[in-house]
Amino acid sequence: LELNTKMAFWKSLLNRRLCHIPGHYFSKRSLLSEAYLCNDAWLARLKSPALQKLDPNELVPKLHEKLDKEAQICPLDFDLLANRLHELEGTMLQYGESIITRYRKCYQARNVRPSTSHTIIRAYMEMQNIEKLLEILKDKINNGVFCDNYSGNMLMDHFIKQENWDDGLKIAAEFMLQEDIDHPSTWLLALYTCHMRRKFPLPPQEDAAVESDGEEVWVKVRYLTNPYYDDHFDIPHGDLLLGKTLAYLCRKSDDVITRSYQLIGWGLYEKFDKGLALLEKIINEENSSLLAREALDTFKASLEGVDVLKDGEERAKDLPPKPSEQEKQEFMERFQVLETKLQSSNKLTDDNLDNLVQNLVKTQLSEVESKDIDAITAMYKSWNHQREELLDRELTILKIKSTHLSIQKKVKELQEREELVTYFDREFEILMARGKVPIKQRIWETKYRKEEEEDDDTAGQKKKKTKWVDWWANYEAQQAKIVTPTGPPTTVFQDVQS
Repeated sequence: LELNTKMAFWKSLLNRRLCHIPGHYFSKRSLLSEAYLCNDAWLARLKSPALQKLDPNELVPKLHEKLDKEAQICPLDFDLLANRLHELEGTMLQYGESIITRYRKCYQARNVRPSTSHTIIRAYMEMQNIEKLLEILKDKINNGVFCDNYSGNMLMDHFIKQENWDDGLKIAAEFMLQEDIDHPSTWLLALYTCHMRRKFPLPPQEDAAVESDGEEVWVKVRYLTNPYYDDHFDIPHGDLLLGKTLAYLCRKSDDVITRSYQLIGWGLYEKFDKGLALLEKIINEENSSLLAREALDTFKASLEGVDVLKDGEERAKDLPPKPSEQEKQEFMERFQVLETKLQSSNKLTDDNLDNLVQNLVKTQLSEVESKDIDAITAMYKSWNHQREELLDRELTILKIKSTHLSIQKKVKELQEREELVTYFDREFEILMARGKVPIKQRIWETKYRKEEEEDDDTAGQKKKKTKWVDWWANYEAQQAKIVTPTGPPTTVFQDVQS
């Protein structure tokens, strides 16, 4: 009652315009509904008897010990850790994160379960530790955690709700780098994120000036790598990454939005030759879609503001390539010709890209969201069922191994007991069998003898040298075919191995 009274009071003030509350104090709406998280199906995994009995604080040290001894752990154990990762805190959480890195380097990493990466991503989202999650996703070589379509959608929707367009671009770029962004809902969310990132660009950040004392500092490294820029994984974060993501997103469709954003993408990506080729294609095709004038102006601004090589400057092999002044001039001349043809052919439209993208995402995303929810629920149930089957199989294997070891131990005890009971009955047989065993060691006194010989030293005087002569070596090498040790004996008598 008290809460309702307070809400009514503030609503009355708002209606009378007696106070103003900024918009960022209200909860921001995301594109996906709350049902997309499928929390009921997701939390159902914790009702499994195996996960309920599992203590993550005890599991982490055991996995560390197993990695130290065997250098590998079972994919099922790693998946169980991922499902209870959100319950770890402090130092134990750091140990759990180190297991993620160590598991990536072991032999069983190739058999990682498809649910593990998804579970790790959702665990960090539940812990609200998004910064650490982005670090893990970025270092794929050492961590091996990749976004699937559904976990990527949840992350992008989280950043959309927070209006964090820069981190949302990182997730959209992950799918571009994997070259797998054809899922309908992932495509729509990635397009919306890139659109908002272009609409609200980050302010330019100036590099902090580093004061130098004039001394050279040498840093020891393990090895030097040749300078190389692959134009894919080496793309720095910023407009270049945004441009390539947009160009890849809009490579297949043919409408005003995709054609316009593909042109914008080539401009931000500084691939002006491909952008001009796209304009020529639009002009030459009779039934091609229209192009937004906003996209043409953005491409022109990117071309005019591109950094060019200075006089005498060479292209760096490990940095994004820059066009020369002559190449930029040629691009500008070609663009002016194509711009005139586009205007004369009436293939430009004044539609607002922001309105087009907003309407497209809102209308189509609601249609595919229900299908995704059904798919996510079925996926969670399938993962739980597979986990239970794997646990039952592992328990069966452990029981078989334990039974096998106990049988071997019992057989050995029975054999020893049989030897004790039947020794006197088989004494002659045992002695005859013992005589056939090759002798590997003999008494040094019977095998070696000392010999002294005279040798002239530098002064011409006679000097006696003592050496051990292995006169039995040839015979024993033929019998036992082993190399006898050299040097004086440590003990006079040694036990003869039976």
